[in-house]
Amino acid sequence: MSAGRGTPGPQMSDDAVALVVLAVFFGGPILAMLTGAGDGVANWLTEHGVLTRDGVLVELAAGAGLDLARLAIAAGVLLALVAWAVNVVHRRRALERRPS
Repeated sequence: MSAGRGTPGPQMSDDAVALVVLAVFFGGPILAMLTGAGDGVANWLTEHGVLTRDGVLVELAAGAGLDLARLAIAAGVLLALVAWAVNVVHRRRALERRPS
């Protein structure tokens, strides 16, 4: 990396920026719940309808977790993220193979 003027540094793609934003936004609450420090986070998520305490199939923190409907939504979001990541990899490989 050069510190000279007029020499641009490495650029992050829009996909990489979106991934960093998502990681920062969701990483804190998830980490707090996984470490056991997330009772306040779990209560807040329960109050706002993200988690439930009734009919929990997957417990995430202190009796709060995902019921069938929330689990289906989470699976759909995860599937969409995997599809997006596969699409990004496919586009980058196609660009690398394209002759200049």
